[in-house]
Parts: sequence; structure tokens; C-alpha cells
Amino acid sequence: LGQTIDLRRAGKLESANARVRSDSSKAASDTLRVLVSQAVREVRAEAVSRQKLVADVAAGSYLALGFGSSVLLVFLFAVGTMAARAHRARQTQQWLRKGQMALSGGVKGTTRSQGLGLGLYIVQHIVHAHHGTVDVQSGVDNSTVFRVQLPRGNATPSAWPR
Repeated sequence: LGQTIDLRRAGKLESANARVRSDSSKAASDTLRVLVSQAVREVRAEAVSRQKLVADVAAGSYLALGFGSSVLLVFLFAVGTMAARAHRARQTQQWLRKGQMALSGGVKGTTRSQGLGLGLYIVQHIVHAHHGTVDVQSGVDNSTVFRVQLPRGNATPSAWPR
């Protein structure tokens, strides 16, 4: 190749063309073509290998993202449930405190009310004696809902506490 270039620069085009058409030049060109085609095959194989690697990484990241999202949703649901329970417990305790304050005020004669405020206090003690629960929920429109839950089972008068 170097000799052919030198002949062309010297203006000896016929000698340069003859050199290109010679067997040694043809063998060098064939060797070069083989090396280039081999390099192209290796580059293509590497590209396929990298594409497969990228696809595997993407699939793994989708799996991790899906699993992580599921764990996050379960965690948020659990936190929300615990917060709702804690809020209901606070509301019940506030309701009981108000009932006890009204009861003590009514007994002492310091509270002015239409009744003694004993109804809900007594209900709570009866329900707890029967292993039940009383929940209170305050609405946005100043409404209040009391939910009394009693377990099913032996409810005969002989099973009641005395």
C-alpha cells in the first residue's frame, strides 16, 4: 500500500495501477477484507450481548419497582389503619373524659345541664362489662355517631356481671 501511494505521488500512475493489480496487493486486500469482516462480526456480537444485558437490567428494575411499590402501598395502608385506630381511641377517650367531668360536675352541682350526663357513661361500663366496644365518630356537620359492638355468645342474665 505504501509503495502504491509513493508511485502515485511520483506521477507513475501505470506502475501504481500495476502494483494494485499484482498478486501481492490482491493478497493484502483479501487479508484486509477478512480482518475487517471479522472485526464487524465481533462488534455486532458485542452489541447483541450489550442489548441483552440492558434488557435484563430493565426487567430487573421493573421487578424491583413493582415489588417496592407493593411494599410501599402495604406500608401506607398499615399506617393509615393504625392512625385511624389511634384517632378513634383519642375520640373515645375525649368523650369519656367529658362524660366523667359532666358526671362529677352534675354530682357536685357545679354543672348546669338538662340531665346528669350519666347515660353514655353507664352505656360504656355496661358494654365493657360484656367485652364489647363503644366507638364515637364526630362528623364535619357537628353530628356524632356512637357505635356499640357486643360479641355474640352466651347473653343470658345469669352470665351478666353483678
